[in-house]
Amino acid sequence: GYFVMQEVGSQNVKDAKLKSPVFTGIVLRDRWSNVMPTANSFNWAFLDNQVARALKYGKRYILSIYTGNNAPKWLGVPLYKTAPYPWDAAMLAAHGRMVATLGARYAADPYCVGVEIGGPTRGPSGSLEMHLADGLTHQPGYSPQRMIAAWTQCVDQYGAAFRTCALISDGGVSPGGRDATITQNVWNYMALAFPHQANFSHCSLKANTSESALHHQLVMQAA
Repeated sequence: GYFVMQEVGSQNVKDAKLKSPVFTGIVLRDRWSNVMPTANSFNWAFLDNQVARALKYGKRYILSIYTGNNAPKWLGVPLYKTAPYPWDAAMLAAHGRMVATLGARYAADPYCVGVEIGGPTRGPSGSLEMHLADGLTHQPGYSPQRMIAAWTQCVDQYGAAFRTCALISDGGVSPGGRDATITQNVWNYMALAFPHQANFSHCSLKANTSESALHHQLVMQAA
C-alpha cells in the first residue's frame, strides 16, 4: 500500500491525512543524534509518540534513522564534510548499539513492517542513499571494498535487530556515474543473507524517469 513520509525529527503529517484510508502507513524518520544524545542514553520520546499515533489509527509504520551528518557529535570521530568517514570503526560500532536498542524497542511490534538501512552514509546531505560525498574517493583509506564492507556490516546490524520486518535499502548508484559496484554488491549480499526481508528502492521515480536509467534498472533487476 501507500505510506506517507514524514519530516525528519518532527511531526508534519496531520492526523487527518494519517487516518485517511488512502494510506496503509507512515514512514517515521528521526536523527541518530536525537535518539542517542549521549553514548549511554537514548531518547525515544518522538518515535514513541509517533508510533502511538500510528497505532491509534491502525496504521503500519516504517522506521528510518538518519545517519551521516545526523550522527551524534559525541562520537568524536574524524569527519569528512560534516559526516563521519563511512568506514570508521568507532562510528560503525556505536551505530550497531543504536540499531540493537532500536530493535529491542520496536521489532516485536507487528505494526512495524520495515526499517531503512543507514549507517555509512554521505555528508553533508545526510541521505540514506549510498551516494558518496564529493571527493570521498580521493580520501586516504577509501576503496569500493571498504565501502561495501561498511554497508554490509550495517545490513547485518539491522538484520540481527529486526528479524521479521522488511529491510529496505535505497541504494542509488554508488560509487557513481555508470558504476554501481558498491550498490550491486551490497544488494547481492542482502538478497542472499536476508532473502525474505530484503527490499530495494530508489527515491527518484517520477514521470520523466527514464526506464533505462541505471538507478531504475538496478531496482528492476533486483525484482
